[in-house]
Amino acid sequence: MKKENFMFGVSYCPYAKSGDAPMELWDGDFKTMKKLNFNTVRCFVAWDRIEIKEGKYDYTKLDYIFELAEKHDMQMILNVGGVFDGFGGIYPPQWLLRNYKCQNVIANPKLPETHFGTRMKICLDDPVYRAKADEFTIRTVKRFSKSDKLIGWNAWNENYLKEPCYCKYSLAAFREWLKKKYKNNLDELNEIWGTEFPINFQNWEDVQPGMGAGFTAGGHVARLDWLRFNEDKLAAIDENVVSLIKKHDTQKRPATSNIVVSAAMDAYRHGCVDIWKINSKVDIGGYSFYTCYYEPYESASNISRIRSTSKAEGKAVWVLETEAGQVFHSEIYKRWGWDEIPKRELSHWQSVAHGAKMILLWKYGRRVTDTQTDGFNLMGWDGSVTERALANAEISRVLQENAAFINDKYYKADAAILVSSESMSYHHVNGTTEEWQHAWTGAYKLLWDMHVQCNYITEENILNGELSNYKVLIMPCVLNFNEKAAKKLEEFVKNGGIVIADMKLAVVDENSRINQRAPGFGLEKVFGGSINDYLCISTEEKMFPAKASKYPAVKLWNDDMRAEITPAKGAEILYTYKSGKAAVVRNKYGKGTALWFAGNIFKNYKKFNEKSIVPVISDLLENAEACSKYEILEAVENIEISDLRNSKGDKLIFLLNFNSRKVKFKLKFREKIKSKELTDIISGKKIKVSANSCDITLKACETLALKE
Repeated sequence: MKKENFMFGVSYCPYAKSGDAPMELWDGDFKTMKKLNFNTVRCFVAWDRIEIKEGKYDYTKLDYIFELAEKHDMQMILNVGGVFDGFGGIYPPQWLLRNYKCQNVIANPKLPETHFGTRMKICLDDPVYRAKADEFTIRTVKRFSKSDKLIGWNAWNENYLKEPCYCKYSLAAFREWLKKKYKNNLDELNEIWGTEFPINFQNWEDVQPGMGAGFTAGGHVARLDWLRFNEDKLAAIDENVVSLIKKHDTQKRPATSNIVVSAAMDAYRHGCVDIWKINSKVDIGGYSFYTCYYEPYESASNISRIRSTSKAEGKAVWVLETEAGQVFHSEIYKRWGWDEIPKRELSHWQSVAHGAKMILLWKYGRRVTDTQTDGFNLMGWDGSVTERALANAEISRVLQENAAFINDKYYKADAAILVSSESMSYHHVNGTTEEWQHAWTGAYKLLWDMHVQCNYITEENILNGELSNYKVLIMPCVLNFNEKAAKKLEEFVKNGGIVIADMKLAVVDENSRINQRAPGFGLEKVFGGSINDYLCISTEEKMFPAKASKYPAVKLWNDDMRAEITPAKGAEILYTYKSGKAAVVRNKYGKGTALWFAGNIFKNYKKFNEKSIVPVISDLLENAEACSKYEILEAVENIEISDLRNSKGDKLIFLLNFNSRKVKFKLKFREKIKSKELTDIISGKKIKVSANSCDITLKACETLALKE
């Protein structure tokens, strides 16, 4: 990709669902896009519309849209592999059922289903469906890879399994997956699955997935294996499309996959999506950056999770969808008092501040049926230019003028938050997903409020040696862990790393077995103690500083649990309960330090804004030289501060005001600012720097992007 090109544009016809506007309107729309400073369009391959009859292909709409791209000098992103849970688009061609009797989805094996109604769903494991989809994808890739206007491929749009299938093909694939995991040892599977009651399968063909967890359903591990199989299946389907693209696109353009927003927030609200697995083979992370449902720090957290999975230079990301407008009805907007257009501008700059190198709006308009026809549109229904379209045009202009400066800079982080893939699956099976989610988003909110830049990592990143990229690791509700990752964590701390954890730490192994004391896997020597029980908090409970200290007492809430730490020799007890039992320990291990809270402090930070933990964590980050590079000297909240940097030390500093009112504060730089004034690339105004600080005024929902 050219550094002087910031890709900004829209999704447009042909879509994969609903009715497209008449083709005679498209040329005029492209002219309007150019006037609005847009340079990129994403459109969709819809297999069911192109190959209505088997072997008869009608690419008229796609051919025409690429002709318009050539005529108007517009860059194209083509969604080619699938949408949601369907190959080649949302809906499979109906001849697959008529001619080949492809397997319908069996969502409940106790009540086998047949096709009914106009909407057909075919199992993704059906071999004919897969083979025909591959043939169609190859044909399409070869056809449009010839276009010079094509700059990238969207391998899949928002893939998920709304209904995992229990048909014969899925069960056969599951058994092959199990054979690989258990090295073809059925006795080992029987032993590990038999956590609730003895399992004694005599041959692989008898093995069936658990329909749920617990003693009335079938056990944790059987259910976990089924979920992980479906995660791997989704990732493999995505990977297959990427491999077809790589093989048949002679120009080797980058491929991405558009991750749905709810998968970044909670994988099991959107069907067995593991974002790390899906993005492991694509060239750059892609994302549906919908912000109208989330708090500002949650939106930052969501794009941080996608950025953290990206394999691109500097972990750059593409925003493949973000709401174009008409979201003022959102409860979040109402609660914050945001006006629609300023908040949309703010969200665009938030994505740029987190490393986005492309922003595509959902959608231009020109869809004439379905529930989104009159919503999410940038334009009027008749194609007329709206006020929000003009606002987006101005943002695109600024991005184009500053593209070279923005595109060679990336988001850097000294801190990482461990979002355990093992814990994600376990909490879903256990029915405690919300607790897990509150913990890691609470940890992110804590760092966001402190203006500390951070990434997310998983156990796989730890095993790959990526902890060495960070100075600090935060472990929120890492209930599950394993021995190999524990060894890497021990090595990280021994070599000088800082680790901060809450109560639920390495309690359960990868096979759902509870350690007799936690943390398990030898980590008690790293964290300086252990626990062997959770205690209910029936009334207000506090953690008190163990000795005269500047740190305040930490409140624990009475809808929660706590633990009492048995400290190891040499560990420092920082906080105790009223009983005198240890509540927080700090332990020096090798050159590093571990800080362990025996309460759900990150969850409490999110739910109750319990900020009494900030001073002790802030001091630890300061000592590790992982604190924020910026400090607001007044008591002002809801300001996001981050920067993008290059290898030469040049940076672009972002200040985003999420308040619905104007704020003023003095900003102190903890690094030396070379210039005596900074320039806001958005407004062009100059801000004077004196004594390595400056006075900042931000209007409601305003962003400053400051360049030295």
